[in-house]
This record gives sequence, C-alpha cells and structure tokens, in this order.
Amino acid sequence: MNKGKHTLSIFVLFLIVFAILWHVPPFSHYTQPQNLKALLLKMERSPFLYPSLIMAFIVAGMTMFPVTVLTTATALFVGIIKGLIISLVGCILSAVFTFFVVRALGSNAKQYLLSKEKIKKLNKLISNDGVSSIAILRMVPIGYTVISVTAALSDIKFSKYILGTIIGVLPDLILCIFLAGSLHNIIVSGKNHYIIWIVIVGILFVLLWSYLLKNFIKRFKKIEW
Repeated sequence: MNKGKHTLSIFVLFLIVFAILWHVPPFSHYTQPQNLKALLLKMERSPFLYPSLIMAFIVAGMTMFPVTVLTTATALFVGIIKGLIISLVGCILSAVFTFFVVRALGSNAKQYLLSKEKIKKLNKLISNDGVSSIAILRMVPIGYTVISVTAALSDIKFSKYILGTIIGVLPDLILCIFLAGSLHNIIVSGKNHYIIWIVIVGILFVLLWSYLLKNFIKRFKKIEW
C-alpha cells in the first residue's frame, strides 16, 4: 500500500505542478487563444503543421494544458471544419496515450485507490456504466487530464472508454468552435448580434452541464456495498 500511495502522490504532484504552471508567466501567455494562434502562424507553411497540431493535443492531455484553449486556437487558425476534425482526432489520441501510460505505470496507485470506499464506488460506476459515465465526465468542465487518469485507474474497458470519450468531447468541441467563430465575427466583421447567440448557447450548456453532473452524482450515491 505504501508503494501505491507513493505512486499516487507522484501522479497528483505532477498534475498540480502543471495546473499551476499554465497560470504563471511566461507559460500563461499561451493559455490565451489569440496568443496561441500567433504561435501557430509561425508554422503556417510547415509540412508538419497538422501532425504538430495533433501532437500538441497529446501533450496538452498529459500536462493539464486547457484543451478548450487549444481547440479554440486551432479553429481560429485552420477554420471551423478542419479545426473540428483536428481537435477531435487530437483529443481521441490524447485520451488513448494518457490511458495506456497511466495503466502501464499506475498499477500500484490503482491498488491503493481501491482500498478507499468512495474510490471503489466511483470505480464501480465507471466500470459498469462505462460509456455514459465517461461521456458525462467529458462533457462537464473537469480537467481533461484528470478524467483520463481517473478512467485509466478504474476497471473500465478500453473500448467503452474511447466511445464515451468521443461522445463526451464532441459537444465541448462544437461549443469551442462555435465560440471561436462567433468571436471572430464580432471582432473582425463587427456582427454584434452574435453576442446574443453566445449568451444563449452559454446558458444552455451550463444547464446541460449542471443536469449531467447532478445525474452522475445521483447514480454515484445509489451504489451501496
């Protein structure tokens, strides 16, 4: 158990360090979509542009970088359709990479976690209702990396994990793409009526997130031993 606790402590410390890192200069500069877009413009003519963008999602998924920021910057840079496709592929590959890395390194941490009652309940919920649980967790505003690590430390099957990830990330990606396009129209074209649509869509997504999270917590509380 001590070894498992030690491994888990390293996991948590790793996530905390990177979560803080993206909020302090000079790294915080790149958590702004416009600044990240400026960085991408330097790679515009590179033949490795698209592979580099996908690799950026994989790195972001391992280092707590805000995936929504990367999605928005990608949409602003390559356009809505290409941005959505690249973001989706990047998020899926990021989820796959994180899942297998944590599963390979986190066996001791998993054994330690499963000795805790609430973690056992969460593991059972994710394992039994794999697709819906992962989809809900991906939709609510919880760190992308945290969900990938949590799922990898559970008993969920890989196929359910990936399916749940695809279902869960699509609404968030579409929201980011929509916001990016709307902000671009407001700033560049002066179409201020998009502000109304941003507010309406924002309220709808907040209501959806609240409902899904409440549903997940309700299912969690129903599990008894």
